[in-house]
Amino acid sequence: MTETLKHGMNCPGLIPLGDDCTCGLKWRIKLQTEQTMHSAWRKRAEEAELELKERREAGYGAERAVAERIRQKSVEGWTPEHDAQHEFGELSIAAACYAVNAIGAPFQVVESRGPLYESSGEQVGNVWPWSSDWDKRDKHGRERSLEISAALIMAELDRIHAIRGK
Repeated sequence: MTETLKHGMNCPGLIPLGDDCTCGLKWRIKLQTEQTMHSAWRKRAEEAELELKERREAGYGAERAVAERIRQKSVEGWTPEHDAQHEFGELSIAAACYAVNAIGAPFQVVESRGPLYESSGEQVGNVWPWSSDWDKRDKHGRERSLEISAALIMAELDRIHAIRGK
């Protein structure tokens, strides 16, 4: 009777898998569940490996830009809902400002267009779309400025895509 209780509903697994006991069916079910879980984990690992391979093939710049976009969302809290509020091209303008910052010298706009460009010849560096409190370009070197620029372009593309989807 003790053996039946020991290997009954609360079988602690003292019998090797595949051996017969009163709870053998339960162990087969548990084994199948574990195999299913392992298959799911294996599939996710394969997907992650493929994603990593694709990122590597896209190049270092793409990998850095994606990492920056993820950081903007998770650390800064710049969600798609927040980005949707910038409907006058601010994300693109900020991206251009960061890209120009990577050049390291003032850059003249040949021809000005749009609501934030009132006169021809205005320096791109002077059209920062938000409060100067948010302007952190002077804190970053060339590569970092390009990462931020690329991530801002991604945010603008996502914003435009979301609008088209509605």
